[in-house]
Amino acid sequence: MKIPEFLICEDPHFYIRDDIDETQRIFIIHTQEPFIIAECFHFTQDEENISMLHKSKFNIYATLDYSPDEYIIIGALNSSTISHTQTDKLANIMRRMADWYEKYLLWLDDNDNPHLP
Repeated sequence: MKIPEFLICEDPHFYIRDDIDETQRIFIIHTQEPFIIAECFHFTQDEENISMLHKSKFNIYATLDYSPDEYIIIGALNSSTISHTQTDKLANIMRRMADWYEKYLLWLDDNDNPHLP
């Protein structure tokens, strides 16, 4: 049986606390070579400065304009272990990861799933 290209992971016991609320940490794993573990960060459009700070922490990332009010950064946590000689391949994987995550969020919205990030 083939493993899916992307898997989503949530840790229900670990939360990031910010000034407004608490949100679960959301991770996406790219299960094929190169193996990538990425974390998803959700921002409102008013948090542009904070999102830029987050984006600067990652060598490899993708962005997603999920809605007019929500901006998402998906940053590779293990980028130091990934060869940067294949930048086009890595960019393509991260773009597919962002597209996959957007479809996942839309599916959650359509199904009124209470586990929205």
